Amino acid sequence: MIPSTSTSSNNHGSDHQKLITFINTGPPQPVFHIVAPKAADINQTRLKKEVTARISPMSPLLNQLLLDKMDKKLTNSIFDAWQG
Repeated sequence: MIPSTSTSSNNHGSDHQKLITFINTGPPQPVFHIVAPKAADINQTRLKKEVTARISPMSPLLNQLLLDKMDKKLTNSIFDAWQG
């Protein structure tokens, strides 16, 4: 992974800029530290109630938030209910 790249202003009269690239040699951090439950192990009734309870308060925000923000809130609500 390349966390950053910069240019050097020390080009000694060249018309090309030197790129300075920093490289992480370690593995990237995992995004989630979870183990997904089997579909058969999920209490569907409880999940449905929790998702409904978490999503209902978002209704007034539908016309106020940008689509990306609403998408993130919706996804997080479902994910949190699933993990709960």
